[in-house]
Amino acid sequence: MAQATVSQTRKGYVDRRALGEEMAALGCVRQAGDGRYVVLSPGSGNAYQVTCHPWGSWECTCPDRRYRNAFCKHMWAVKHYRGEGEDYFEPEEEGGEETKGDPWARLR
Repeated sequence: MAQATVSQTRKGYVDRRALGEEMAALGCVRQAGDGRYVVLSPGSGNAYQVTCHPWGSWECTCPDRRYRNAFCKHMWAVKHYRGEGEDYFEPEEEGGEETKGDPWARLR
C-alpha cells in the first residue's frame, strides 16, 4: 500500500489550513456522529476526534489544539470535508498525481 503524504513544512512554519485541506482531499476524515468526526493524520497514523458544536466552538483531541489552543489542521480538514473551507490549492488538471491507497486501511 502506498502511504499518503502531507505537504512538508518549511523553517518551522506550519500552514494548518493547507495541511487540513490536503488531509480532507486524501480522505482522512470520517463522520462519527452529530458534529463529531475522526481525522487520521497520514504522517503519524494517529486518529483524533474533532467536535463541532452547534454554537460554533470547535474541539480536537490533538496536542496542537490542547497545548497551543490553535485551530489545528484536523479542524481545518473537517471544515473542508463539510464544504465550509475555501479552497487553498488550485485543482489539478487531468492526469495529475493520484493518491493511492486508503489511509484507513491499517485501522481495519
